Amino acid sequence: PTAGHSKVVDHVVKTAETHGADHKVIVSHSQDKNKNPLHSDHKVDYLKHVHPDVNVEASTKEHPHFMAHLAKLHKDGYTHATMVAGSDRVEEFQKLADKYNGPNGQYHFKHLKVVSAGHRDPDAEGTEGMSASKMRNAAIENDFTTFAQGLPKNTANNEAKRMFNAVRKGMGLKEQKEFKNHIQLEPVSNLRESYVQDKNLFTIGESVVMMKNGIVGKI
Repeated sequence: PTAGHSKVVDHVVKTAETHGADHKVIVSHSQDKNKNPLHSDHKVDYLKHVHPDVNVEASTKEHPHFMAHLAKLHKDGYTHATMVAGSDRVEEFQKLADKYNGPNGQYHFKHLKVVSAGHRDPDAEGTEGMSASKMRNAAIENDFTTFAQGLPKNTANNEAKRMFNAVRKGMGLKEQKEFKNHIQLEPVSNLRESYVQDKNLFTIGESVVMMKNGIVGKI
């Protein structure tokens, strides 16, 4: 699950609230080492962690795709449905949804619309262009920093580490106990670097004077 997936979830909730409707977020139950390393239980638990008020469930062998879920919703008495999808899948999903909708179809909705969750540029820099494939690569390379940057902003650090290891385990890799940050800042001064390395130069509460301007401060 990426920050992009989180935006889709937010869009689902916003769309439902706008229409005074119920909402449901369905995660895939597919699992394999290459593209789907996470078990559906991990996906549900994680999304509930970052979206505690969202109704999340996993697809099943009985209801493996969105048409099956539309049929289930129709059977439960719903007459209107709106599906939120990535911008690149809207047209495809709308055609499929319409194909099986009608009196003699798998379901019969009075109104059935597929809408875009918004455009994502996969070539953008930073988290904006983050994708699940890039995060899987980060997990393979043991690059926790890049992986964590692709997660929603409200992800707790311990949850990010748990997800990182769940992805690695799902891809047949060893879990990590030490997480590499891969961040190297340019040295500002020898004095500062010595302090950062905890060489006992100063103690908390000690008064110091900045030599350039004479300002007195406390550590």
